[in-house]
Amino acid sequence: MLAFIVALALAARLYNISAPLVGFHSWRQSDTMAVARNFYYNGYNILLPQVDWGGSTPGYVEMEFPIYQYVLSLIFAFTGVSEFIARLLSISFSLLTILVFHEVVKRISGERTALWASLFMAILPLTIFMGRAIMPEALLMLSIISGVYFFLRWLDNERNADYFLSILFITLASLIKPPSLYMGLPLGYLAWCKYRNKLLVHWKLWGLGITLFLGLFLWYSHAHHIYLKSGLTFGIWEYQTNKWGKWWLLATPDYWKTIFVDYMGMFLFAWVGYPIFLLGLTLKRRSKQEYLFDFWGIGIFIYFLIVNEGNVWHFYYQLPLAFPATYYMGRTFDRYFTTKGYLPFTISASALAIMTLSSLIIYDGILMKREDPALSSNYELARLIQTYTKPDDLIVTLDEGDPSLLYLANRKGWNSSLAPDLEEGLDLERKTAQGADYFAGDFISCARFGNATCDMLNEITDRYKVIIKNERFFIVDLTQ
Repeated sequence: MLAFIVALALAARLYNISAPLVGFHSWRQSDTMAVARNFYYNGYNILLPQVDWGGSTPGYVEMEFPIYQYVLSLIFAFTGVSEFIARLLSISFSLLTILVFHEVVKRISGERTALWASLFMAILPLTIFMGRAIMPEALLMLSIISGVYFFLRWLDNERNADYFLSILFITLASLIKPPSLYMGLPLGYLAWCKYRNKLLVHWKLWGLGITLFLGLFLWYSHAHHIYLKSGLTFGIWEYQTNKWGKWWLLATPDYWKTIFVDYMGMFLFAWVGYPIFLLGLTLKRRSKQEYLFDFWGIGIFIYFLIVNEGNVWHFYYQLPLAFPATYYMGRTFDRYFTTKGYLPFTISASALAIMTLSSLIIYDGILMKREDPALSSNYELARLIQTYTKPDDLIVTLDEGDPSLLYLANRKGWNSSLAPDLEEGLDLERKTAQGADYFAGDFISCARFGNATCDMLNEITDRYKVIIKNERFFIVDLTQ
């Protein structure tokens, strides 16, 4: 059964594997691939990650620990740069996550619950999509569940190997995404179950905590030093101006609707899984260890409260909830899916069939549909940029801050966006003085701001030699 579940997960994740980087979260996937590609092109220095949108600078950027990108770049040394290979890496991490998750649930609640939970982890739209996206999330999920697995083993046998592996994976998860520190709550609960009053004086627990925070301090102080020199950042520490700390959002109904209905309802539970999950929450815990997933869920809820705007912007921020969610769904089917009675079997089998169908419809009809290159203006414009510019030309792209155009064109340059003062926002003269060669974009974005904005953009581009200019795209030579 486990082999069947893994094969099913693999089949779902291989779908459309060769697609270019367009569609949902193509901006984040493009940044990930660009950093890996720059490691491959410019030397394997993990301490100096580079993006494409650094203008005439090397593009060194403040970001989370780029271990996923670095591993990918090492593979590129043998295969060359390839989105196909990158997705295979994410798929491999995703399948390993299912296997380790099965072992964790099996230790806590038995084989039947583990198999059901693994099945749901394999077929939910969000876990499929993020299990093949070119993003660090697949490695993050593997690191989280591996940290829990080895921590459980260490508590059982107190072997040093399990202890150090738990430190490695827990620290790695926090380096990839600092909000993973919420895992301190479920792990602390497991430690309390064993050590009780001795919890705060156990030197190995202190060792784990010190190693974790030392690793975070060393990397993120180094990353911030990069930002102070380059001015480039992924915005990981911008309190109340970016992804976290906007407490007033918690008082708005739209915040809760977006996360729990629009995102989790559709992408995590495929609608049908919601009542299955809620039913599993009501089932009696059969051991103290089963409360692990309650504390896990509480930790993630606290993470939702803190990283509030990030969770509103990006539905993949809810991905870690898949662990407790699929566990409780597995508990439901372990309890009620039985062949001993016609009615219970019919209801359970029907719910499973409907949820599987719903997952496939959402995955194919919503998530995968956007990966059609024919629907992407960036994909077509990138081909034009490659045709009419040289590899070492610097491009100013009108892309509303989306790095995927530069990545698809395999060029370096500047992102730019429409601003109330378009002339000042583009600042083409300064960028030309810094070495910009071309200005490229489309008229689709300006149309959203009205005809006056498009007229202003036309006036600006008419000052330079036109390479291409039609009703959709423009490329102008900034040097003439």
